[in-house]
Amino acid sequence: MPETNAGDVARVGTAGRPDAGSARGAGADRPTGLRLTLLTAAFSDTQLLRAHCLDAVAQHLGHQVTVVTTEPGEVLPSLAATPFATRLHRTDARALDELVGDGTDVLLTLKALPESLGQGLRVLRRHPGVAHLADIDDPDIEARTVAAAPTAWRTTRKLVKRWRTLPGQARLAVQSRRSPTTVSNPVLQRRWGGVVVPHARVDPGPGTAPSQARCRIAFVGTAKAHKGIHLLRDAVARLAGEGWELLVTDVAPADARPWETWTGRLDGSVDAAALTADADVVVIPSLDYGWARAQLPLKLVDAMLMGRPVVVSDVGPLPWAVGEAGAVFPAGDVDGLVGALRPLRDAAARTAAGSAARRLALERYAVPAVAPHLTRALSGVLRG
Repeated sequence: MPETNAGDVARVGTAGRPDAGSARGAGADRPTGLRLTLLTAAFSDTQLLRAHCLDAVAQHLGHQVTVVTTEPGEVLPSLAATPFATRLHRTDARALDELVGDGTDVLLTLKALPESLGQGLRVLRRHPGVAHLADIDDPDIEARTVAAAPTAWRTTRKLVKRWRTLPGQARLAVQSRRSPTTVSNPVLQRRWGGVVVPHARVDPGPGTAPSQARCRIAFVGTAKAHKGIHLLRDAVARLAGEGWELLVTDVAPADARPWETWTGRLDGSVDAAALTADADVVVIPSLDYGWARAQLPLKLVDAMLMGRPVVVSDVGPLPWAVGEAGAVFPAGDVDGLVGALRPLRDAAARTAAGSAARRLALERYAVPAVAPHLTRALSGVLRG
């Protein structure tokens, strides 16, 4: 198959792709050498991060992977300079039809969106012999169809503004339930079924050793309202006199405080991995509404693999994600957050907590650990 740059609209052909007939039938219990097509919306969307995870696992298993979109848009800044970006393909509807019909054993659609699941189902109607997996890694369906805002009034306003798109999104929700599914965490599994295929990462190795002189908390990600940044700022304000600092990857607000560092947004100029590796503690203080109720941030997986002590609120899949290896506090409770943080001022306590987080992450989120879950999902859809 010709390699095409993600910045170009190209016809994706199937020349040189091997016959995967041996992957079906008797070998379907542990399929090998499958031709997987991952269909996403625009490469500028954060769903590309999930595609990156699944691509790493599928390649580890020996499958051939094509990540494709028919939508315009630049590659997500955090992935733009990676080898993964050079393997992305932007194409048109006719070439996508050819790829699915002649060069795909399993089509994996990312998120229940018109540009991914909707388009994938249209293509699959013309190629019923191709297997399909619908991947749901975020509560996109819920955010677009049911209560997603912190108050009933705001939820009603959102639904009124989206009245034109609600019927189509509702149909995609129904189709998601009818499709074999992979999900990123158990909360989504309870809602949509399927096989849990956690976010996977190639092990980056541990970060820096704990500092005795300081204790820097890092919040790496987008500082949206449901992320609870104001709560984290209030907690660190109480602890600043004990040597605590806060780093946030966002633009500094007008009331930025002396113990706070604001790096600017993650637009490609900020090295998120380096900031995480250098942090003393990583906190995910999500509030109990909207996206947070079923979202598992990839930055949490990164922090644990790097051996950073992690503190999370008790929202959605976060307690499951950290298990016994992280501290959990009640969502929205600044006193609870301060209480969870204070013991980590001791460098030895941070070392122990970080080691526990890394052990769990290697067992649950490293690529080899996630591989059996994806194999189970592929085996199931091929048998079906």
